Amino acid sequence: MIKKIIKRFLNLFKRKSLSEKLIDKMFKIAGYKIGFEEIKNRKDNWFQQYTITSKQEDLWKVYCLKQIKKAYPTFTDKFIIIQYNMFNLKYGLKIKN
Repeated sequence: MIKKIIKRFLNLFKRKSLSEKLIDKMFKIAGYKIGFEEIKNRKDNWFQQYTITSKQEDLWKVYCLKQIKKAYPTFTDKFIIIQYNMFNLKYGLKIKN
């Protein structure tokens, strides 16, 4: 029982640092000099105030899929794509054309 609780806690911690890493990379690819630390306490829709091009989003998607697969090697490819889509829906920047 305790091992399961510890494993869940470690997985939550692992996901948090993965989220920070993905958000930092998203801003870097989009050309902004901010990261997770600057937006973590904001309660507004910060993700709508910044934009990313379609090409940049494609680069970020490839990066995210690799990082999620690396962090969770037991996930299927389909599930990794679902996780990326949910993350992008919640935190992804607005696309400019």
